[in-house]
Amino acid sequence: MRFDLGAIGKERNKIQDAKLVLTLPGDERPSNATLRLYGVDTPAAERWQESGRFALTWGNSYSKRGLGSLPVLAETKITAKDNRNDRQVSIGGAELTEFLRSAKSRSVTLILAGGNADNSLLAFSSRERDSAEAPQLFVELPTP
Repeated sequence: MRFDLGAIGKERNKIQDAKLVLTLPGDERPSNATLRLYGVDTPAAERWQESGRFALTWGNSYSKRGLGSLPVLAETKITAKDNRNDRQVSIGGAELTEFLRSAKSRSVTLILAGGNADNSLLAFSSRERDSAEAPQLFVELPTP
């Protein structure tokens, strides 16, 4: 997921907290899932496109090459008890906050890895499926 930080501008160094919020598509809840969030801060990400010559595909992704070279920004475990009635899952904290504060590029790419304990697919809503349920990056800035 790529997020444009341009609107924050020079205030980036004042970010107090950050979290990624994802929405589960439907009523099915994970019973025992682990998610890890990785970050990429590179000017090359500005050229990645949805399709065409500069499209990011599985074959040229960090996920295929291995995530070991990327910083782990957050990790969370989701259980059925934690997620009974809520379709939203949040992941973030100090490492994500610091990553965003120190990002050099206009946009950052966040990679979510992990899933259900039984290796079954853990899906989240996307911008293409429903823009109202698209992944969202929330940043907390001090009030003026």
